Amino acid sequence: GGMWQLTLVLLSDLQQATVRPNVVAFSSAISAFEVGRQWQTALQLLADMCFAEIRPNTITFNSAISACEKAKSWQPALRLLDDMRHANVLADIVTFNSVIKACARGGEWQAALRLLIDMRCARVEADVVTFNSALSACENALKWQAALSLLADMRGSSMQLTGATFNRAISVFEKGWEWQSTLRLLATAYMHHFEQAALQIAALHRTVPQADVATPVVASARKGPEWRQQRQQQHQHL
Repeated sequence: GGMWQLTLVLLSDLQQATVRPNVVAFSSAISAFEVGRQWQTALQLLADMCFAEIRPNTITFNSAISACEKAKSWQPALRLLDDMRHANVLADIVTFNSVIKACARGGEWQAALRLLIDMRCARVEADVVTFNSALSACENALKWQAALSLLADMRGSSMQLTGATFNRAISVFEKGWEWQSTLRLLATAYMHHFEQAALQIAALHRTVPQADVATPVVASARKGPEWRQQRQQQHQHL
């Protein structure tokens, strides 16, 4: 936990010595603050680099953005992305994924989706981590329509969907009472040979305690009119 504090001391000693810190030294120091979630200190080091006329690179910015993301500070993360553009520093997939994660943690689903457009403009190809993070933003904001659109984009790009993709999407549909979308998604998951998804489908008829993700699916399905009608018919025959 005190590694970032030790890094500050070492960097200070380096600055007071005859050896001039370079971009590698600053980037390594900022990376230590990323682990310690000390995003304010990471930003201060970036400012110190500019004062020392040392140009930060993509790795430097990525470390600072990651520190903001881990501290759930989405606004500084977005500002750093803008700073990269103004400094003509190339933003890569790691950059965008970290900023999108920061927006997701901050509940800024619209900003997260706008970043997907920015990625296309920057010709940075989104990966499954990108979309999963955007889905997480939609889940936190209960925006199931946006989540449905993201899934369509993923399928359109022939991207390999993961278990995390299905779990996040199922969660947002359940929270939005979109049980029909949940069932369609489960069918797709089954076709992709996801074992957990198969257990979820079975959970529509009976609770499967072994399935970690069974509960959201059952809850979603039980909100649908067909389930309620079926339950009423069962009670009538009792």
